[in-house]
Amino acid sequence: MDPRRRNLGPLEQPSNSAAASPPSLSRRRLLCRLVGTVGPLLALAACGGTTATTAATAAVTSAAAPTTTAIAPTVPSTSAAASTAAATTSTQSAVSTSRAVATSAAATSSAATSSATSSATAVASTSAKPIPPGALRISYWRSLTGPRGAAQDKLAQDFNDSQTAIHVDVTYAGAYDDAAKKFTTAIAGGVAPDCVLLTVDSYMPGFARAGTLLPLDAYAAQRKPIDTSLFIPGLLKNGIVDGKLYQLPLARSTPLLYYNEDALTELGISAPPKTWSDMQSMAPKFVRSNGSGETRWGYDVSPYWWTFASVLWSYGGRFSDDDFNIMLNQPEAVSAANAWSDMVNKDNSAKYASTGTADTDFTSAKSVFLTDSTADLSEWQQQSHFKVGVTGMPAQVASAVPSGGSGLSIVQAAPQQRQEAAWTFIAAMTSRKSSVYFAEQTGYEPTRTDALTDPDMVQYFQKNPEFKVSVDQTVHIHNQDPVTQLPQSIDFIQAGLTSIVSKKQPAQDVWRQVSQQLQGLVDTFRQQQKH
Repeated sequence: MDPRRRNLGPLEQPSNSAAASPPSLSRRRLLCRLVGTVGPLLALAACGGTTATTAATAAVTSAAAPTTTAIAPTVPSTSAAASTAAATTSTQSAVSTSRAVATSAAATSSAATSSATSSATAVASTSAKPIPPGALRISYWRSLTGPRGAAQDKLAQDFNDSQTAIHVDVTYAGAYDDAAKKFTTAIAGGVAPDCVLLTVDSYMPGFARAGTLLPLDAYAAQRKPIDTSLFIPGLLKNGIVDGKLYQLPLARSTPLLYYNEDALTELGISAPPKTWSDMQSMAPKFVRSNGSGETRWGYDVSPYWWTFASVLWSYGGRFSDDDFNIMLNQPEAVSAANAWSDMVNKDNSAKYASTGTADTDFTSAKSVFLTDSTADLSEWQQQSHFKVGVTGMPAQVASAVPSGGSGLSIVQAAPQQRQEAAWTFIAAMTSRKSSVYFAEQTGYEPTRTDALTDPDMVQYFQKNPEFKVSVDQTVHIHNQDPVTQLPQSIDFIQAGLTSIVSKKQPAQDVWRQVSQQLQGLVDTFRQQQKH
């Protein structure tokens, strides 16, 4: 399962915090604000026994009042296999305090950093040789486990063993959400790592706007030791926030349409659907039932914003434009939501399900189609007792997909010497050779254009053509709509999808209410930007 995702139940609703942001924050109070929404225990520990105040859970169908939530880095509490919720955005207090933290952390020794991080995380072995005397030691916090974690450790070990000037200590900081919590705490405490892996579509933009990440443009302009123009344009563009580059792509993915190829063959269907209209026409043909109900159906609808984004964009809609103007209440968004709702509620060719249930339905051959991440292809092939087909996401009036996953960023608080060493390290981690190795080991996309033509990569795709589908789809990558980077926005959107699909509420009414909630977030964000 793609570690970015959340398992959403049909009754999950967004929360609406009413806490306002004061003009300035001490480091201790900043830490309290950053982790206050993580959970009572962490908030108590961080804030000296005081938890952040939150309002009661509100249903999306209730009257939407403008929120006054302070737009500061917020880390939601989710499962280890979770997707991250809405990204964080900067406030004047967060930025000013981050700068103070950066100044303090710059004076913190590398040894102190290692000591602080090792108490909460596990340091991986990253060298087959003794650490060279005089080597500059830097710290890298990674997420992802299994082959995805092992591949990072191997690339770091290869870097350490290839030279004697820099030694990288790799720390597993937990799943994406857990790592973001620890990173938030480390920033506020002045003992942050030098380099960190962050989700591209949620956590990275917020940390960038809060001033905790280093803009990479000056390094990129040198075109050495890496030429960033060699990255796939859509993937590199995702690392840009407010005109500045903050991240190089590493573990990147797009959603795909998986299908039970045996089921299509059984009915004499030669190809999967190319549009959502095709899906609506084809899905009823797969419905099978017995006395107790359906034993097979066409598709599982999960209220997951990331896969719905592709549906929305394919209908010509957006969550917002690039200036944060809300667009979810427009006809295109209504049509996109109805495409899912009609399959569930009108022709009964699809089921409403959480992401975890949808995965199980597909691998057990109950559901014929599944929309899911590129990163899960190997897993579905191993778990399914049928031939797994894979194709690009269906289009409608256009082809457009989000690109998720994570990338490498340098921390603003690190002293300049360690920032330069971190740039050398992430250049090695994202080189052509590294990109090929990471893609082959994990199933994530190669992130560089020269990796796509590498003989090893070409041979790999020839043997495993289904892994190239996502690569071919990168030409249709659509940058994330800015409103989905604001805290709570994704909760509102996903609760809206639940109301439309599971509770059979009119899409036009629900999206109008969700748009009001999103507008409240945008108003708060714009007000804070004025300060």
